[in-house]
Amino acid sequence: MKMYDAELERVSTRYGRLYVIQNDSVIGRSLKLYGEWAENEIDSYATLLTNDETILDVGSNIGTHAIALASRFPGSEVVAFEPQPLAFSLLVANALAARTPNIYPRNLGCAETEGLVHVAPDYSVVDWNVGGFSLRPDQQSATVGALPIALVALDDLKFRRRVQFIKIDVEGMEESVLAGASKLIEQDRPIIYFEVLEMDRLKGPRKALMDLGYELRWLKSEAFNPRNYRLNPDNIWRRGETGVLAMPRPNDTRVAHLAEVTGDEAQVPVIEYPGA
Repeated sequence: MKMYDAELERVSTRYGRLYVIQNDSVIGRSLKLYGEWAENEIDSYATLLTNDETILDVGSNIGTHAIALASRFPGSEVVAFEPQPLAFSLLVANALAARTPNIYPRNLGCAETEGLVHVAPDYSVVDWNVGGFSLRPDQQSATVGALPIALVALDDLKFRRRVQFIKIDVEGMEESVLAGASKLIEQDRPIIYFEVLEMDRLKGPRKALMDLGYELRWLKSEAFNPRNYRLNPDNIWRRGETGVLAMPRPNDTRVAHLAEVTGDEAQVPVIEYPGA
């Protein structure tokens, strides 16, 4: 299978020497050039968290966010969910390499209900953006050799301490993840962050969270960090990252500077770099 054509490389990063997929066009590339990935985004919501309660990283990939959060909050348990076998293997290796014993990796996808899907990852069709992998129905496969991937609803899991934060990066499966976590969200009232790529995929998550009394704010962060680990001045990214920060209490002054998600937006607001 093409997923096994991947070559691995170990690179020095802000959080230690981590393993990357050599051809990875986004996260791996960023770690090799800058020694970090999404540091601006992580800094933005890390200021809202505390060093004790549970953090869930849904769609952890090779562990960059989980390791960054576990390093900042060593007193918190960071439960990292990653369904891709290859990425999960690197998540485990990287958590060990970064010496972050408070990361608890789970080789599971999160969805509305427990189940099993079959996928045949071909990273070449997504230009080796390993983070572009999705469990959406249109990505599932009945071909011989397709890999079985277990799904779980977050509501069906038990965590030792209150969940204070859920980061979701699941390539269009946000609504399904939230539907499977409605009881957990109602009980623990965590802060939630999820990436937004298309306005059409925001409608369901927005309604679900607003029905639970959440206030949604746009969180835009520059993909390029001028103070990156390697102090590399070259910005290779055309645009920044855009996501939604969902707060359990309306009018939280800590996020008052962020624009509210109204639902009337014609397109996802993005950071465009000059000259891009």
